Amino acid sequence: MVKSVNTTDLKSVAQRLLGSSPSASTKIAGVDLLGPPSFEFEILLLIFFKKTLDNCQIDAILNLTKGKQEGLDMKYVVTTQCLENYGAHCESGRYSDGNAYWKMKGGADYIVSGLERVQDAVAFVAAMCLQNNLSFKEFPIEWQTESEWLAQLPEDTEYRDFILNTAKRVSPEEVL
Repeated sequence: MVKSVNTTDLKSVAQRLLGSSPSASTKIAGVDLLGPPSFEFEILLLIFFKKTLDNCQIDAILNLTKGKQEGLDMKYVVTTQCLENYGAHCESGRYSDGNAYWKMKGGADYIVSGLERVQDAVAFVAAMCLQNNLSFKEFPIEWQTESEWLAQLPEDTEYRDFILNTAKRVSPEEVL
């Protein structure tokens, strides 16, 4: 998380760096350094003074911050694993009775929107979508951003489309 900085001090430093020439640009990556204070301004100056980055990296950071300000939330994918207790089908299914017989089953990919942190996405999926009982258990085994998930999908178009179509889309905004 970026700490808030004193924009008055940073603006005076930026003004000294840019000089007073009328032809000098006051914008870097679309952010006016001499305009009104903004979150992008603070990020840009922190980047400028703390670490040298190329223009593509600066643009990527600014696009992320603009997305946050416009309410464009990050999407996360929570992948789960399921277990089924075959012993619960015809017996008690309890370990104490010697009837537990768990088998690994498939799982699901939950694409979570409307949350800003991956921890919140995992907790939301666990609370709203997963089961934990004597017959069946589903639990998270992996979580990542949607872009990381998309990058690792198979190249085979048919299989990729199947995975994309079977992923479950969830959001706290959809819960009444």
